[in-house]
Amino acid sequence: MTTDPLLPLVELPGVADAVARARVACEELRWHEAFRRRWREVRAEATVRSARASAALEGAGVPLTVLRDAARGAAPVPADGAGRLAFGALRAAAEGERLMPVLGARG
Repeated sequence: MTTDPLLPLVELPGVADAVARARVACEELRWHEAFRRRWREVRAEATVRSARASAALEGAGVPLTVLRDAARGAAPVPADGAGRLAFGALRAAAEGERLMPVLGARG
């Protein structure tokens, strides 16, 4: 039987309550009217933010505005290692987004 390696985290003080609050907040956001109408923009922003977070986990600190501008072609990709890593994370995240179905589509 496999043990969940994250299970001890749930036992830390305040973690279970924080998880419950985050879950409720996410459920409320899911049905927010602005997100339902502008889901494409929301999905694109989430993709940029997740790419920035992935890059940060690897030690590449790139400002969100810089990555967002590079993603939409309004600015060049930073030539340093952090910029290249962040843009690579963005390309990977964008490919994942491309594979997602259109929201509300059938089938």
